[in-house]
Amino acid sequence: MRIGVIQPQLPAAPQCWGRQLDRIVLIACDYALIERAVASIADPQLKEKACKVFEHFLKISLWKRRHGFKECPKYQALYRGHPSLYPICRVPLRRFPSHN
Repeated sequence: MRIGVIQPQLPAAPQCWGRQLDRIVLIACDYALIERAVASIADPQLKEKACKVFEHFLKISLWKRRHGFKECPKYQALYRGHPSLYPICRVPLRRFPSHN
């Protein structure tokens, strides 16, 4: 056992992550998907912000797929780990006794 100060791990530089996402190019069908998602928003400023959020989310999803993340067949969530089971699906369901 050694006494000392534990240095916290520094998170990855956000600029690096941002640059990787900026390099991802969306295609026409991706933009069509985003437009359908925000079609019901009437406020133009809110619609523009929602488009940017959806575009960012889509780029993150594409980055994850390109870097080995798998998709859960049940929840469509992207994850790393066990080749066939999303972490939530691996947790056994427990029955709790009813408190009637």
